[in-house]
Amino acid sequence: MGSLAPEPDHELKAWNVLVTGFGPFLENHINPSYLIAHILPPTHNLSSLPPINIHAYPHPIDVCYTTVRDLIPTLLFAEDDTAPDTQTTYNGPYDLHIITHPPKDLPNYDIVLNIGLASGRKHYSIETCAHRDGYVKKDIHDQDLEHDTYWSDKYNAPETLWPAFDTADMWRRWKQGLLEEDLRPSNNAGRYLCEFIFYACMLEFWRRGMEARCMFLHVPSGDSEQDLERGRRVVLGLIAAAVGSEIAKREEKTHTKRLEAEEEMGDGSDGD
Repeated sequence: MGSLAPEPDHELKAWNVLVTGFGPFLENHINPSYLIAHILPPTHNLSSLPPINIHAYPHPIDVCYTTVRDLIPTLLFAEDDTAPDTQTTYNGPYDLHIITHPPKDLPNYDIVLNIGLASGRKHYSIETCAHRDGYVKKDIHDQDLEHDTYWSDKYNAPETLWPAFDTADMWRRWKQGLLEEDLRPSNNAGRYLCEFIFYACMLEFWRRGMEARCMFLHVPSGDSEQDLERGRRVVLGLIAAAVGSEIAKREEKTHTKRLEAEEEMGDGSDGD
């Protein structure tokens, strides 16, 4: 049996995770999604995983289609080859963060986690897919995308996108660490800004031919200190589950390739 424990390079490499939350919308004058993102620690270190750096986007994202469509491409990827190697302009909720910009068309983050509010729910749900079309609900600026064809026309984007994670394995790991919480997978993100930003993030990876390690988490209502601390624990558990699942998947692929290589060597001739 091959071990799925991380190899040394995985142990040394820190994972960078972007976390975003939304601002107010409709009757939801306080959106806990941003408040939860705001109180996340800048690092999350567990003995079983490599270091995890958490980059909380410093502002609540407007519940606005245009804002999301304009923001996501430049947030996730370096804009051009002239981007500096480092910038010290990212003011997160915990002092100054330094963002290192990789070369053009390499992602700024290893994992992207968007958080949004599912008003009226009492459980947490991780979304498993997002759709390109069907956004008929009006945003905070009274705009909808009922007849919008931008992504279809510009990129010939698919109607549905799925994240690269093994969602079932990730959910299992997430649940194992939070047995007392009601955590559910979902295939219906709501066809509003939550699903829209999830699709927008995955699209940026899809159009570059990359795996989309993107997640969307719906959180229940509640902005008390207890509610936010609960949300904080759930989010940290989800991030750890995602990193652990990805490492296990990579190690399994490495182990499989090693076995295949050994089999090929064994099939070779032993003599003249």
